[in-house]
Amino acid sequence: MELTRRDFLTTTAAALASAGIVEAQDAGTGLPMRTLGKTGVKVSVVAFGSGSRFLAYKEEDKALEALTKALDAGVTYIDTAFAYGQGQSETWVGKLMPARRDSVFLATKVSVRPGDEAMRSIEGSLRRLNTDRVDLLHIHDLKTADDLAAIEAKGNVLDVIRKMRDEKVARFIGITSHTDPAVLKT
Repeated sequence: MELTRRDFLTTTAAALASAGIVEAQDAGTGLPMRTLGKTGVKVSVVAFGSGSRFLAYKEEDKALEALTKALDAGVTYIDTAFAYGQGQSETWVGKLMPARRDSVFLATKVSVRPGDEAMRSIEGSLRRLNTDRVDLLHIHDLKTADDLAAIEAKGNVLDVIRKMRDEKVARFIGITSHTDPAVLKT
């Protein structure tokens, strides 16, 4: 007997639900869903990371085809950043946003630390993403305690993303780190 994609997703979702990992299934696709952190928002357990693997397509039409297939399969979380191809990822994701924006949880990141540069970076991200808002705006790539101090300095990037949240440009804010998990405890 051949196992269909739908059967696989349904069986996997049931197993994950019984383990407490999945809270629901998308009614249309069967893709497992769960609440993202403390946001209260349900997203697919599979996200579309639009970094190096997405950019490996090289051709825009192939990249957009891959993203479209993921969204059609029930993926609702898209993760991008200016740092992914110096804006290329955001530009490609932005091509689909006029038709898809309300059906996805869109996350992007800002890498620069000075506040004025961070604001320009965010404005550029919004233009490339073809939207006036994101669901999650991360400060990208926290490295050290000194980096954290720069992020938290008055008028720097943390103040800027808080302002973006207050102005409803970003629903939620966060921070990413791939180097020193201890600095996140600070």
